[in-house]
Amino acid sequence: AASTDRSSSSYQQHLPGWIAQSASTADLPHTLRSLWRCFDGKVFADDRDITVEDATAEETFPDGKDAVPGMFSARFDGGDIEHKFRRVHKILQAHNFPVLMVDAGIGDNFGKLTQNYLNKIEKEKGVLICVCTAHYAEKTSSPFSSFQELQFALDYSLDVLPLKVADVYPPKPPGGPKHPHDQDCEAEALIKMIFRPNLAYKDCRKLDEMEIARLIADKLLKKKQVSGHGGEGGYIQR
Repeated sequence: AASTDRSSSSYQQHLPGWIAQSASTADLPHTLRSLWRCFDGKVFADDRDITVEDATAEETFPDGKDAVPGMFSARFDGGDIEHKFRRVHKILQAHNFPVLMVDAGIGDNFGKLTQNYLNKIEKEKGVLICVCTAHYAEKTSSPFSSFQELQFALDYSLDVLPLKVADVYPPKPPGGPKHPHDQDCEAEALIKMIFRPNLAYKDCRKLDEMEIARLIADKLLKKKQVSGHGGEGGYIQR
């Protein structure tokens, strides 16, 4: 029996923690359910171990079939923040939330999708989810940049949800006489028009993907249930 126990213990050491804990408590249904969720790719897009806490949070995550659409607006530079929010996007999609996020690697379709997504959230009274890095909304040569998305939000009085992901907030996009595309600091002025002191933001700097996804989910569900604006993001008023 002692040999069997040692063998079992050694085997569990090579398992991800969430499987090992289920196995040690003989919770076979939970183990199989967690395995299916992991390998079906519906919980996380990266390769990190899923903890018991992750599995519990996933099980209690709301269903988004009745939520309004949300579109992620961000600087797509291939960095850690972009990858993190693509994982957030996948979590929300896996729970039926109508969330939209363009892929910067799709070439000419990037602009078309941006245009279609903005049109969708305007028509269906959705939310522009602003991933506020320090240089968010910098004016570039692209007609489909985060600057243009934010300008669209201003023009059509869209509901915006600012997510603070950098120590600098509101964002401070570069501009000035030496800037190749923004000599007049239009991006800075646009930021001040939209991210006013009375517009609440969500501080996501210390949150993981599941926690951020839950914040967004709550906003998209509340927007469907309540007409008007308040502390959970807000409309851009004329």
